[in-house]
Amino acid sequence: MTTSASKARGSLYERACVAYLRAHGYSQARRNMNQTGSSATRYDIFGCEPFAVECKDSVSLSDAAALDEAVRKADRGIPVLFRKRRNCSVDRSFVIMELRDWVRLSAPPTDRERGVVHPDPQCYAHVDDVSCTCEAQ
Repeated sequence: MTTSASKARGSLYERACVAYLRAHGYSQARRNMNQTGSSATRYDIFGCEPFAVECKDSVSLSDAAALDEAVRKADRGIPVLFRKRRNCSVDRSFVIMELRDWVRLSAPPTDRERGVVHPDPQCYAHVDDVSCTCEAQ
């Protein structure tokens, strides 16, 4: 496929992603039409903060290479890759991110964050969800 055809296919996928995001609550989502500046402005879709969205509609680039590109472009945002699935609508795209970012976003609050502080800091029973038998209870 020629470079211009690949670029056109990528632009079409970006537009479809933006339309889908807007239809599902990301009203500020928009394509980045100027991806040549600093890394803070090079990812494909704006308006999905804290995410820095990179879109790929390519069969030749590996997921790892595409995610590495998203990481390089993300600057302070959380890098996320939208990967087009062959013969599927945009809502069936893959969303790929690094595990450390997913954990940061999805981890349940710790006891300390919930304001639960065990009276005995040496007791670790609560870590394994077993009943505490220490005398500090």
